[in-house]
Amino acid sequence: MRNLKDKVIAITGGATGIGFALAKTLGSEGAKIVIGEPRKDKLKEAVSFLVDLGIDASETYLDVTDLKSVEEFAEFTIGHFGGVDMLILKKLKKFLMSIFLEFGMDVLFLVKK
Repeated sequence: MRNLKDKVIAITGGATGIGFALAKTLGSEGAKIVIGEPRKDKLKEAVSFLVDLGIDASETYLDVTDLKSVEEFAEFTIGHFGGVDMLILKKLKKFLMSIFLEFGMDVLFLVKK
């Protein structure tokens, strides 16, 4: 795996399942993780678990069907870390990709559910 130390990775729907597994794996490689998730209880639980593992993880509410929520997710992530190196999408929304691509993101993974 390439060097992920201090790379910023934003994951939509990353509080459970494959998204959470990716957050743990990539975070354990030194990446800074931001999880966007609509289920606030699952979101807080997931980030707390990651932080307990020593992973630099942050969370913010995200509803990928709501453009304003997506914009706020992008603004939070970029404001907190200064940029995004990788975006992992569990649900593809064209406007979600376009918002992050405007900020010069290097890598894009799409995870089909």
